[in-house]
Amino acid sequence: MTKSLFLSLSSSLVLLPLLSVPALADTSEPHIPTDLDISKWQCKYCEFEEGFSAWVELGATGVSDTSAKFGEYNGLYEDGAYARINANASSRSKDGHFFDMHLRDLGLDTRQATFSGGRQGKYEFYLDYDELTQFKAHDLLTPYSGSGSDYLTLPADWVPVSTSSEVGENLNAINLKTKRQRLDLGALFIPAKHWETSLDVRHEVRDGELRTAAPFYFKSVEVANPVDYVTDELEAAATYTVRNWQSRISYFASQFSNNYSSLRWQNAYGPIVPGADQGELALAPDNQFQQLRLTSGYTWGRTRIYGDVASGQMQQNVDLLAPTLNDNLMVDSPSQDSIDARVDTLNANLRISSAVTRKLQLKASYRLDDRDNKTDSLLYTWVSSDAYVNPVERRNLPYSFRTERLDVEANYRVQRAARLSAGFEQEDRDRTHQEVDSTREETLWGKLRLDFGNAINLDFRIAESDRDASGYNTVSDITPGQNPLMRKYYMADRKRLAVHGGANFFIHEQVSLDVSIDTNRDTYTDSPIGLSEAEDLSENVDLNVAFTSNLSGHVFGSWQKIRSQQNGSASFSEADWRADNKDRVNTYGAGLNYRPEKAKLKIGADYVLSDASTNIAVDSSAPDSRFPENSSKLQNVTAFMEYQINSNLAVFTEYTFEVYRSKNWATDDVTTDTLHNVISLGYPSPEYDVHVLSVSARYRF
Repeated sequence: MTKSLFLSLSSSLVLLPLLSVPALADTSEPHIPTDLDISKWQCKYCEFEEGFSAWVELGATGVSDTSAKFGEYNGLYEDGAYARINANASSRSKDGHFFDMHLRDLGLDTRQATFSGGRQGKYEFYLDYDELTQFKAHDLLTPYSGSGSDYLTLPADWVPVSTSSEVGENLNAINLKTKRQRLDLGALFIPAKHWETSLDVRHEVRDGELRTAAPFYFKSVEVANPVDYVTDELEAAATYTVRNWQSRISYFASQFSNNYSSLRWQNAYGPIVPGADQGELALAPDNQFQQLRLTSGYTWGRTRIYGDVASGQMQQNVDLLAPTLNDNLMVDSPSQDSIDARVDTLNANLRISSAVTRKLQLKASYRLDDRDNKTDSLLYTWVSSDAYVNPVERRNLPYSFRTERLDVEANYRVQRAARLSAGFEQEDRDRTHQEVDSTREETLWGKLRLDFGNAINLDFRIAESDRDASGYNTVSDITPGQNPLMRKYYMADRKRLAVHGGANFFIHEQVSLDVSIDTNRDTYTDSPIGLSEAEDLSENVDLNVAFTSNLSGHVFGSWQKIRSQQNGSASFSEADWRADNKDRVNTYGAGLNYRPEKAKLKIGADYVLSDASTNIAVDSSAPDSRFPENSSKLQNVTAFMEYQINSNLAVFTEYTFEVYRSKNWATDDVTTDTLHNVISLGYPSPEYDVHVLSVSARYRF
């Protein structure tokens, strides 16, 4: 902890309890007269639903077209019919036993199932199953076979090519997607008064394929990277709670396993030197993490003190790959078989809040996040694409980070309609093996809230930040070296001004209007090369109207503009070009809902439009320095109808029409043979027009 942080925190710790002493309340147990008869007392708000209840929903969903983008997360990625299966069940008994079951989307690849039960005040248990398939792209083309495995092979009659235009049509179609299956088990047990113990276990499996690149010196091929991950987690905890003191101790462990340690591929271009006929890259390595955490909170009158500290360790000890697969190259083996990586972590939080008076509240907090990388820094021989041994060795850099943050805040109610808040934040970051050893950012902010009865609420906030970096020096172990004038934006000197304004208008008891505006302006005061300034402006409007007790509607809109400017150098010296980036995102929506309480028919509809674009212009000596515009536009219309046939049976209908268009100059019209030195999978910008119709019936038991 830095000296200034320690002094500031110590002052807060000393002053806050002293300020709250006059307001201390009596924390002794309340006195109940022994002759008080409470046998006939009743709680009319304590209704208890006893017995068993359940409902089952069965139906079908039809999708008009196949689209990986539309079905990226909802499971509706192919045209055709899907089963619609949902169910709920609940059981309650007078002695406190309970059981709940929730089943969602069992006919889709996004299915969920939750089971929980126990006895209130004694024990609880749960079992959750969650499945999610993420679709990236379909019908991509590659000359390789074996996608999804750790070895990619070319056809037996493959003739090495010199450029992508020679690939021909002997290609295989592949889909890029990942499937995650997660199982959670847990139990909670109350062994005695004030005590609670719990055990939570998670098992997660993720498999599929993602996109990566296989290099061959100055050429490359896009290929499918296999995903076959297993993650196991365990957390055991014990909690002790009394009236004004709570403490918890917990142990957490995580184990990540990858069934594939590396990916190999045959050289589609042919070896540029003898023996360079295949390549290999390492995949995500097996690793472990464990942590012990202690949490405690204490209430002293109007003062609340909370703290937690956690000590952990990350480990990774997978064998290193051979420097090359080319037996014709003379390469020294690494000095050790494994990197034997280890990172020690220490996290601490301390928060104090005190209601000094009825009008004044003070808060202070301190946070520490320390990651001490104990991994050895060693020299390694660098072999490029199994073809060339670089005479200069390279060193792995074990990065360490330490972050300390202090926050002090005061809230004062001037009068019933006005509240003032002010605060100070200080954040110190220390790093190793990077261009900047340390940065300090200080933020001063103020906030005013005005409440004019039930008619208008106004909210204003302004914050000014100043980040100072220690000397900027290039890292000698990074080859090739970087421009000494370049400043990485997250470590550079920066001044930031953030302003927020919001208003809530309750025009009528049935009409409300919310408006807000937020702006951030960043200026990088000492960045000859790199990001020099940035601005983010967003505006929001939301109107809600209850036309009648049964009919309601809403309209909303949001507008966001992001602008940034950066300087670059093509001559590895002073800035000789500048780029202006402009992003725009506009979103609009409207909806109507007709939901009478006792009527059998309920209907509604919603419309959403989102329109975004990115423009990049470069000020240089090039004749045409403006890049083509990237854009995306989504329109969605959803309408639903619910009809209650009787007290047990209801039918549902939902229709969705969604249109999506996008442009990306970097990938559009890029096929397998478009780029001279890259055999691409072909990854065009997605676009679709999809209709979805769902019909189902729900029966309640």
